[in-house]
Amino acid sequence: MTFIWGFGIEAISSVEAGISTITVAAIFQKYPQVLIAHPGVGNDSLEQLKGKLILVSSLSEKAYWRFLYTKLGYTDDQRRP
Repeated sequence: MTFIWGFGIEAISSVEAGISTITVAAIFQKYPQVLIAHPGVGNDSLEQLKGKLILVSSLSEKAYWRFLYTKLGYTDDQRRP
C-alpha cells in the first residue's frame, strides 16, 4: 500500500497507473483552481479553450494543467504565468 501527500490529481494519476493508494485526507477538496471566462465569447466548454491563451499559476503547471494538456490536447504554447 502506498501513501501520498499531494493534490487530488496525483491520487487520480495513481489509480490510472494501477498503483494501490489510500487517500487519508481531503485537505484540498475546496482548493480554488478554476478556469474563468467571460460569457458569450465562445469559451463555454473546456474543448473551446483549446489553442487559446490560458493564464496558469506555477503551482498548477504540474497539477491540473497536465490533465488539460493530456486529456484535451492543450499545448504549452497557450499557457502563460
